[in-house]
Amino acid sequence: MEYERINPKDYVWYASYGSNILQERFALYQRDALKKYDAVIEVYDSAPFTFSHPVFFGDKSSRWGYKGVAFLDTAAGGTAFGWRYLIRRENLKYIRCLEGKNWYGNEFFCGTDEHGIDIVTLTCPKDHGHEKNLPHDDYMTIIAKGLRDRYGMSDPELNEYFGSICKFVPHFDFREENIQRILNDL
Repeated sequence: MEYERINPKDYVWYASYGSNILQERFALYQRDALKKYDAVIEVYDSAPFTFSHPVFFGDKSSRWGYKGVAFLDTAAGGTAFGWRYLIRRENLKYIRCLEGKNWYGNEFFCGTDEHGIDIVTLTCPKDHGHEKNLPHDDYMTIIAKGLRDRYGMSDPELNEYFGSICKFVPHFDFREENIQRILNDL
């Protein structure tokens, strides 16, 4: 990307911390935006991103077996690993709609990059009222695959990271056929 040739106000880094860390999962949002809104969400660049807030799992998602999904706890300090995608600013609204405005209606400003492009994420409002709920194994596996692909995390590192945000150590099955089964079911 030739950053010096673009207007930073026309672009935004969408920073993800849940299942969208995995590129194949984010590609489903691109596909669904085209189907539902006739919108093309092109990714111009992508990069790692570390949040200065922790993730928590809450609510009950029908997509994930009525188990919890990831939210960024913007009221607390901590660390969460993520991935950011450079997209056109107007396309963030389609991601918000696909995520669900009621759950992820809060556009949270995370800063700007060295080119003056805003970095934002979507999460619940501070007064969200989402009860904490453990995530489904498949959901955790998708996030774990994204963290492994993006950061090269080992099983012990993944278990330590998830243990720090979930207070439990799940059993992960990282076989490629299991990942593909989960992605095919989405």
